[in-house]
Amino acid sequence: MIHTEKQIKTIALKTMKEIDFEYDLEVGLYKIFFDKKDEPLRGPNKGRIIPTWIASFEFGKPYFENRTVFLTIEDETGEPIYFQHSTAVVEIDKDANGKYFKK
Repeated sequence: MIHTEKQIKTIALKTMKEIDFEYDLEVGLYKIFFDKKDEPLRGPNKGRIIPTWIASFEFGKPYFENRTVFLTIEDETGEPIYFQHSTAVVEIDKDANGKYFKK
């Protein structure tokens, strides 16, 4: 494990703000998990087993089911790779100024 949970929390909150993903501010960042043997669905390490962090957020109205979105962050680089929820997987990239955006 290279990054701490505190560092990942900062990265996750920054990422969600920069990609303009409207999550439930009352719930905020719900939980952070470390997975030392994850196989990412997208990104440069797709298909490889790597350590990642998963940050979960709630979005949408409270009466909707499946309101959780999961943000996957590489432990080695600290870079967000993608987020996913019940209906989509969206890759994340960084522009020349270091700002994250949805691909």
